[in-house]
Amino acid sequence: MMNKSSRKGSGLAAVFLAFLIVALAACSGSAASPTSVPSVAEPTTEPGSPTVYAERDPKNSHLLQMMLELPLAFKDRGVWFTDFARARELAGAPQPGTLAEFLALTDEEREAYQAAKRGLSMGPGLLASIRDSIEDWEQKLGFSQFAVSAAVSTGESSPVVPPWEAAYMLVEYDQEKFRQGLIDLGYVEGSANGVTYYDAPRSTLEATRSNPMSFVAYFSMNRVILAEETIAYAGVQLVDLLPTIPGIALGDAASLGDDTAFYEIGVTLRNPLSAALLTRSMFLGPNAAKPPRYDKPEEWGELHQWEAMGIGYGISGGIPQLTLSLFYSDPDAAEADAEELTLRMSDYDTAAALMYPDMGEPQLAAMIQQPVDTICGALNAGYRSGDFGSILSMRCDVEDTVFANIWWSVLLNMRDLGFLLP
Repeated sequence: MMNKSSRKGSGLAAVFLAFLIVALAACSGSAASPTSVPSVAEPTTEPGSPTVYAERDPKNSHLLQMMLELPLAFKDRGVWFTDFARARELAGAPQPGTLAEFLALTDEEREAYQAAKRGLSMGPGLLASIRDSIEDWEQKLGFSQFAVSAAVSTGESSPVVPPWEAAYMLVEYDQEKFRQGLIDLGYVEGSANGVTYYDAPRSTLEATRSNPMSFVAYFSMNRVILAEETIAYAGVQLVDLLPTIPGIALGDAASLGDDTAFYEIGVTLRNPLSAALLTRSMFLGPNAAKPPRYDKPEEWGELHQWEAMGIGYGISGGIPQLTLSLFYSDPDAAEADAEELTLRMSDYDTAAALMYPDMGEPQLAAMIQQPVDTICGALNAGYRSGDFGSILSMRCDVEDTVFANIWWSVLLNMRDLGFLLP
């Protein structure tokens, strides 16, 4: 274990956007953090600093199981995973399958349901987009966010960009009712390479403006593939990602699980309730959507070149934990970078002020300066190496689960990750 280094006396004016803090509070619910949950087995370890983590059985990871069912092409746009049902199970919360079942819960049960979301990423943007028309979606398609037990999506983690999203969801639903609902909405059935799919009708924005359900459906679910207990869909920009999904089970197409970097990160994240996996190019590449803005402190050293990163949230021994993992092709790089990354994360001042220079003084005064320190207790650096390369992982116990969502809503979604600069 590596203790946090001493705090810098000065640094960047570190901030978070006010509207994201409000959204965070709304998502977190008002119930206390889960305190009675089954233990999750720890990996075997060897003494030392940093810790040497042993490989875990991938069959015990829902994340890895879903990665084995998804196209390798998902990797280039980032992967976002959320296990809603397991989070509720560990928290001892109810599992309503419909809006009516949710409304029938007691106040205490609703609080437990909301509290189970703490630490989770938002999930596919579609689920946020349909919140104002849940009754229509359930009546016409037999589907809403209450039916989704787990999901993997690719694209940005934001409800405002569903046309750029593709997702694969585990769902308890009536497949024929969903299919007929699509047909009734004007979807056209087609097939390619033995795969049956449903395409949204070619409709203009004006034609759907008066019908919120059609608007969301056509542009979020531009193409849909239905199977037993699963729904795959893609927005207008990502329809080409879907046709290979059925071929993966037959061994005709490569899966995300075939990628060494993402697979090894998935193993190191253990069995997370929520996770995000991104390539280096998504953060530091010349075409990065949100390039980093951070003044690297003079006292920082260098990090070796990592190729992919993952962030996971889970429960271990009844304690909420966060993990950040970096994959290196160099088998010696992870151990060499452990002390440097511990220093950087412990002392990290958010770069939100640089990203949003027009933010006013009242907003600046209300924000948190050192997010990692606010979220975490002591950082634990560990590594695993082998023929595949090496993995460096930073783990911490979450001191207040309300702040766990900052990983998704601010640090990751805004790419406020200056501590990963070379």
